[in-house]
Amino acid sequence: MVDVTMTESSVQGLLGHALEEAKSSGNEVLGWLTGYRFRNEIFVMDAVQCRKYLHQSRVGAHADPMEEFRIATGYPRNAGIVGLYHSHPFRDDYHAEFRDLSDVHSIFHSHTDDETLIARGGKKNTLSVVTDGVALSCFAMEAGKVVSVEPKIINGSPEISGLKAFSASLHIQASSTFLGTELTSSIREVEQFILNLLETMLVPEKATISSNGKVSVQGLDSGSGKRGDSTVMLKPTQDGFYAELDIRISPKIFTVQEDPNEVLCSLRNELADDLAYLLWDSVDYKRLSSYLWSDVESVCIFMGKARTMKGPNDPLPRKSFIPPKRKLSLHRARR
Repeated sequence: MVDVTMTESSVQGLLGHALEEAKSSGNEVLGWLTGYRFRNEIFVMDAVQCRKYLHQSRVGAHADPMEEFRIATGYPRNAGIVGLYHSHPFRDDYHAEFRDLSDVHSIFHSHTDDETLIARGGKKNTLSVVTDGVALSCFAMEAGKVVSVEPKIINGSPEISGLKAFSASLHIQASSTFLGTELTSSIREVEQFILNLLETMLVPEKATISSNGKVSVQGLDSGSGKRGDSTVMLKPTQDGFYAELDIRISPKIFTVQEDPNEVLCSLRNELADDLAYLLWDSVDYKRLSSYLWSDVESVCIFMGKARTMKGPNDPLPRKSFIPPKRKLSLHRARR
């Protein structure tokens, strides 16, 4: 059985979005439900409106995939998109001073809605909300079928207790040699090397978690040294290339889990996401693809910073990426 809890602010947000559009244009709207999951519970903290449509009419709407991508990557792991909402603007009394709350003939979950929910659910339960701008109905997956669920609405503060913050301040210093002649494939090799390193270091045997959520990792703690730019230095060798990593990163996750294995697993996954983004965001892929290692003397990749913050009035923690002042330094080989 799926239990759904929604904040009053998220409910009013999606109702207002649907009602305003229905009255102004008569078009369908859609948006994303953000929050977090815990076992068979879905907590909806906020409703995020779609701002950019590929198609929008009275009987359908399709969001720009890049908008959803930006929203999804704007939250730390274990928090973020937990469902979708869309409207059926088919009521007859949108412009009446008082609307009939019992008129809910327009709220239904179509076959297309069922297919979308099943496709998006995967291993995690996903919520689907249908609204006419006055009332709403919630749907989720249960035993492989789409079922209607009755949400519990929480009044007052949008803050739902349960999410606990865990953070670490890490300094990754490592080096290795690799085979390969293409610069772009070299970046993928370095990325995999970092991921393998994290798999061996962020384990209960080498990590401690304090009562305030601070995670310390043997061999990776940043300490109080000078905090310069994070860099990945690459140099050619006879058979491939040599990589030297000097990366400072401070991941932060929010989770309802307190089991050390679960916390460290979430932290590893969050680090993998952040490092992959920061590494590839600093790479001029088109420029590097035109070079072989025989063409260059060295490549230095400057990485930006990833931050996760949660203000006192924010429904959920948010992520931001700060680019470096300089992204890439390439020195050509002397002929």
